[in-house]
Amino acid sequence: GREETVIYVPVTAVHVSAAETFVWVLSKREGDEGVVDKQPVTIGDLSGQYIEITEGLSVGDVLVTDGSRNLQESNTRVGIAPSS
Repeated sequence: GREETVIYVPVTAVHVSAAETFVWVLSKREGDEGVVDKQPVTIGDLSGQYIEITEGLSVGDVLVTDGSRNLQESNTRVGIAPSS
């Protein structure tokens, strides 16, 4: 059989409203800056500080996890901090 990849992301990266559930994904990177876009997702199980994404993301997608509550619209330019 085919193994299925399960993607878990920090709960802080997922935004849930009555209208939509989405994350902010880095769509373009230029040095220490980048452009982010709103990506609709479908969520699954919650596991501690992480939540399963069942649709909408691929392995390797880079998400905004810090300061994402300040973002309003797609195609927003952001600074990129080094990952810890």
